[in-house]
Amino acid sequence: MKITNLKKRKQNQYEIIIEKEKDMLYDDIIVKYALLPNKEITKQTWEKIKKENNQLGAYYEAIHYLNTKMRTKKEVNKYLKKCSFASEEIEFAIQKLEKEGYLDERKYLEAYLSDALRFSNDGPKKMKQKLTELGLSQTKITEMIQAIPKEIWQEKIVHLLQKKADSTHHEGLEIWKRKCIEYMKNLGYDLEEIISASNQILWKQDESIIQKEREKLTRKWMRKLTGKELEFQVDQKLYQKGFTKEEIIASKKEP
Repeated sequence: MKITNLKKRKQNQYEIIIEKEKDMLYDDIIVKYALLPNKEITKQTWEKIKKENNQLGAYYEAIHYLNTKMRTKKEVNKYLKKCSFASEEIEFAIQKLEKEGYLDERKYLEAYLSDALRFSNDGPKKMKQKLTELGLSQTKITEMIQAIPKEIWQEKIVHLLQKKADSTHHEGLEIWKRKCIEYMKNLGYDLEEIISASNQILWKQDESIIQKEREKLTRKWMRKLTGKELEFQVDQKLYQKGFTKEEIIASKKEP
């Protein structure tokens, strides 16, 4: 088989014409096999060249994917499959990336945890779940999360819990506290640490909340009930929302 033409194209690729067949090869392959116009190669060598070129294609596609941010091996594997690369091409790319330090689990974990602590509300359990889904080592995940000082988690819990406590709500304070604690649990924080933090924050109830709830409930039920029946129904609904007996009685008084 004879190479009849070779032209530099985009970036690190060349267009090659061999036996009237046109193809694109990476410059690594051109150099490795010293491919030049008029050179003769066997069909077996040409098949080998194409195979290695496809493997390099997977590698360069992965490099492009990694340029935007750090990725895990599982993410790269999934991405290359989506790009329709064959299994052996993906395996070649991942092994090369690992050898060159592009898929370092420890560095990935360090970067992920640093960003998560600064920019997300996730607690350790949620972080661990997300990292596990990314295909990282359970042992390394646990080790590095446990290495984060407890003071950092405690400070984060107090901050988030206070922020949640101060947000708009329509319940009595005790029910609102339970909802805030449940919210923090869903973010992946330890229950004992949440309860400890709840004793450090300032819980306050806006007196206008119960008044607004009374007015809303009264408008809702006045179509069906009147007088004492209406008052009893509204009081019951307010009690179910977690308002205390004292708050309910006080909300009936004229300002």
